[in-house]
Amino acid sequence: LVKNYDIDGIQLDYVRYPEKTKEKDYGFDDYTVNEFMKEKDFDPRTVKPNSFEANVFAYYKQCQVTAYVEACSTRLRAIKPDLIISLSVYPFFSDGVKNFMQSAELWMDKGYGDLLVPMAYYENQVKTLTNDAIKVANNSAKNTVIGISTQNGFTVESVNKQANQVLET
Repeated sequence: LVKNYDIDGIQLDYVRYPEKTKEKDYGFDDYTVNEFMKEKDFDPRTVKPNSFEANVFAYYKQCQVTAYVEACSTRLRAIKPDLIISLSVYPFFSDGVKNFMQSAELWMDKGYGDLLVPMAYYENQVKTLTNDAIKVANNSAKNTVIGISTQNGFTVESVNKQANQVLET
């Protein structure tokens, strides 16, 4: 797209692991485990949850997602240096790292993205999430784009309330 079209920017959306549930955790496929075991001498499928080893594997997965974001940013900017790169991220940032292997604060600090787009689809938390996102985006509101929800039965009044909360922040 960047080579063939004069686009202003690109959005890296859902650049994370899927949500972990009691029934399913991600990253335990043969390829990922084999790559991990080239670096560490244990199989992450055999460790206890919340153990040191489990945390080592979680960190490995975080690093893999970050490496992908960095590679995208580097390759895209090699083609078009002024390309705007936006990153859609889970809006509760510490949970994003822990549950989705998504290091939004690091990505913004390293300059991998220009705009932080928290998936702030929570009617009663827009103001708090906006303030948190601004801090993560290097204390810059100009580097933050807040999405508001128009789905799940939200009313016109609800959407207006969300928009006003963003504007007041």
